[in-house]
Amino acid sequence: MSFLFGVKHGMRISMCSFLTRGFRTSSLNWTDKASKFGSNKNIGSKIGDEKLLEEIVNSDDTSATSDILDTRMLRRMYGEQIQEFDANMKKMLELKFKEEIPKVKSYNEAHGIDALQRMKVNPVANDNLLFSYFISVGILEKAVSLYLNSKEPTEFQKRLLALMTGYLSTIAKGDQGSGRTFGLIIAALNLKRNKRRGEGINSLILVKSTDNVIQYRKFIKGIISKMDIPSNVQADIPAVAQFLYRSTDEEELKQQITLGKFPTPHILVSTPQRLLDLLSTRGMDFIKIANLSAIFVDDFDCMVDPETYIDTKRQLPIVQLLSYVVKLQDYRRSHNEPHPQLVFTVSNLCTDQLKCQIRDEMQWFDWDRYADIGLYNGATDLPSRKGIATNIGVSCVLVNPYISGESKNGSKFKVQLFDMTPFQYGNFPEYWKNKIFRCPHGNDGYYRKVRNVKKSRMTSEVREMSTKILIYGFNKLVKKVDGLKNEKILVVFPDDVSDKTVLALLNKSKIRAKLYNPSEDSTFFLEADSNEQSSILLIHSGSLTSLTFNGLRNIVVLGLNTIRDCNEFITLAGRLRYNPSGLVPAAFYPPFGETSKGPVQCRIYILHEQPDFEFVERNFLERAFIRSGLVQQFSAVGVSESGFDRKRYDEEFKSDYEFHSQS
Repeated sequence: MSFLFGVKHGMRISMCSFLTRGFRTSSLNWTDKASKFGSNKNIGSKIGDEKLLEEIVNSDDTSATSDILDTRMLRRMYGEQIQEFDANMKKMLELKFKEEIPKVKSYNEAHGIDALQRMKVNPVANDNLLFSYFISVGILEKAVSLYLNSKEPTEFQKRLLALMTGYLSTIAKGDQGSGRTFGLIIAALNLKRNKRRGEGINSLILVKSTDNVIQYRKFIKGIISKMDIPSNVQADIPAVAQFLYRSTDEEELKQQITLGKFPTPHILVSTPQRLLDLLSTRGMDFIKIANLSAIFVDDFDCMVDPETYIDTKRQLPIVQLLSYVVKLQDYRRSHNEPHPQLVFTVSNLCTDQLKCQIRDEMQWFDWDRYADIGLYNGATDLPSRKGIATNIGVSCVLVNPYISGESKNGSKFKVQLFDMTPFQYGNFPEYWKNKIFRCPHGNDGYYRKVRNVKKSRMTSEVREMSTKILIYGFNKLVKKVDGLKNEKILVVFPDDVSDKTVLALLNKSKIRAKLYNPSEDSTFFLEADSNEQSSILLIHSGSLTSLTFNGLRNIVVLGLNTIRDCNEFITLAGRLRYNPSGLVPAAFYPPFGETSKGPVQCRIYILHEQPDFEFVERNFLERAFIRSGLVQQFSAVGVSESGFDRKRYDEEFKSDYEFHSQS
């Protein structure tokens, strides 16, 4: 009991509170008890409970000399009250423990089990899952079903939303057209904010480009517009979602004003670079991302190079931003809630090399709360599924420029078109793996190096002539191929080529074309064509990631510089959407080795100058075709190239160290 009475200065408030409650519950009078032991000159007969307690608490063991510090006398005088006080305290503690132990037990049971067992909905056990199984808010579930014109999620969305019910993080592999973007939007809209986290933005969605942000804005506003909100209630879009991207000074100022009026939207969608700009200029107090519930990154593998290390001295914007935001959740932590969920979406061909880098080098994920979506193959293993849908066909068309003979109007610049000799895939996995992995100068790194050397040696006049040759080739291709006549086409060209130059050359050829506008052209390929409208849509290759073009069936690529690696080739092919809904059935992505025998419904035409098409470029295409899932090839113009030496080509890209069959 010396602990109770010899209380130190730093414990006065808390201990006084406990003692006051203890003595009051005993319902005893100190004055009555004092009379039993006779009068005391230091303790008057009229002293009250509060006054006595104050003297006890304010006393000091080392300096006080009054009789009140004689603990033996106090025990003799007030022993009965002290015993009753101890009994009351023990009883209170026991009741408190009885109340809290079930909570502790349930917490341990919930978080000590396997990650997948935490999910409230099992997508494997039940195939007929609807949005209502995952979305807890009825008004949101109805709006999503109306906007998507479907009550059933895609297979990818089922797995993603199921993980969200268990508060799990993931690096989710998904096919092109599997509904990854809408999966993230639905998860973010449905994610409730725990009040214990305090005020702040609930979910952060990071996307690659400005066009992606604008597309997200269109989708989210579309879902909100379908909500059955009473007429007297106005839907405040900025309170639900806000969107940050680099633009004009006027537009960027407008974004900041909106964020200042509504500082804690439920969802914030941004590009990494734009968010870094605001964090560096306005600070974390302006953008309240210190208490996030979830962080979503759409097409993470397109923001980094999955074949190289992401933890370098010169960090990419997405790596720099994620490291800062994740650390911020600890530095500004004012609650005991779990760390935010992290959800990255990647393409179906992403290997475990990227995941291992994130696990070993970056402290982003809570791996005890992590579960995969999709199968991760090793760096030198074949993918489990095809990366390009089986209803897509690819043709490489070589453009050969020449000057026609003398005539009345003088010499004239013309082009000839030839189909590249198709690749022979073979039937054995060992052959495919040798083609992809086993040649020292047959890889994406070597290919990019060769292309960069060629580009550095080209003058501006030569580059302009190269673009002109490809535009002439495109003009002739449209006239010659029946499948392109009177059809809408997406024309993709390299980022370093001016869009105004391409547009001017096409207009000069009397081809109706327009530059892609994310605010206007989301339904471009679904609209009926007319004589007044353009039938050609132009876009840079760097803007393609995550964009959805419902009804798109034809893509023309202007030069191999448009495609830098296999991932960009898969991203390009993923924009083709034969179905007006924008979704691609999972049946179009069978196991990797299956031969594609279905009809070609969507087509990619890759134009390249024949004089510049050497063995290195041909090998790049062959590896991309194989790695993407042995894509279907078709003849576009009906005239094959001449002079190709297949034997010399095979010898050029052969290695002594090869995979061999185990049989």
